[in-house]
Amino acid sequence: MAKTEHFNFAHFMKRRSLPLLLMFICNILIAFAQDVRLPHDSDKLVSRAQIFWTDIAKGQRSKALEFVLPARRDAFLASPPLPILGAHVVGIDVATDSMAATVRVEIESTDPDLTSRHSSWVITDRWAWNGGKWYADIGDPRDILALRNSVSGVDVEQTRKDLDRDIRLLKTTVDIGTVIGGDPVSVALPIVYDGKLQLNVEMAVPLPSLSVLAERGRNGNPGRFMLSFDSSNWDGPVSVPLTLRFRYFGATVDRSVTVLGSVFSPITFRQVPSDGPASPRDDISVFIKNNTGTAIPLQLLSTDNKADLVKSVSVLEANQETEVILRLKPDENSPILTLFPKEPVSGHGQFSYRLRIGH
Repeated sequence: MAKTEHFNFAHFMKRRSLPLLLMFICNILIAFAQDVRLPHDSDKLVSRAQIFWTDIAKGQRSKALEFVLPARRDAFLASPPLPILGAHVVGIDVATDSMAATVRVEIESTDPDLTSRHSSWVITDRWAWNGGKWYADIGDPRDILALRNSVSGVDVEQTRKDLDRDIRLLKTTVDIGTVIGGDPVSVALPIVYDGKLQLNVEMAVPLPSLSVLAERGRNGNPGRFMLSFDSSNWDGPVSVPLTLRFRYFGATVDRSVTVLGSVFSPITFRQVPSDGPASPRDDISVFIKNNTGTAIPLQLLSTDNKADLVKSVSVLEANQETEVILRLKPDENSPILTLFPKEPVSGHGQFSYRLRIGH
């Protein structure tokens, strides 16, 4: 039997940056015995497990079936529907076999004993790598629901009332200030939590470039709630309404804030037509604008050898836009135009733009 070690990263699952998540996990693995490892393609495992349990919670058994091992599908179809209201993947276990995995899922279900209450608990289910994909090694899901662990017994309604009382919004805005385009920003949210539960935080509606995270304080006490902003695809004023959802198992409460600030991008790109050329064989026009008051000499324009520069530029004049023309090489797609100034601009040594090919 594979040796396993158990760790929790539920609060990291809300982040949009999966490479950072995996780096965090790998750091934890160093502390474990050398024979344990992450399951193969952990990101795909988490994604497929979440879709599988979401389909079950929605009663869409036919969709969930495609995520079940072929040898177990008849038993899965023969099992009765489950009274699940919601499901959320909260962790995976490391083990000696990277082609088999144990996934931990938080389940919210109708309590069979109390018709007016819900119960929430964490289950563990097995997954197997087969033919380049992860599949649930599940026959009758009732078998794993019977193995719910000791985290069960959360009184969802009372916990929700406690969270609503203990989560205080200090102000309704978050000011990120003026940010140079491409720079990451991390600021504390104006939220104070007076309780002792280890909460997770997520965005009720996911938004591009924004993510939230619950930091853990000393001795397991609640810490800060952080907002991360990726300014790469922004330029100009920022005013984004944000609904934050705080979660402890099945209990959730929402708080609303508005993210304010401004992003200044010293160099911006504009492709014409904006949705790409009519044919990949057509030339591609990209207009590069220097938004600063100083001329920017260029060291290099690069497409990583995926396109030829039909018309190039050596200097971006102050507060002006300059056209470059590219011709895609055969059998290439999604080239990236990268600009290298001779001297860093606003602390950046390169600026990149992914070209749209259209049809």
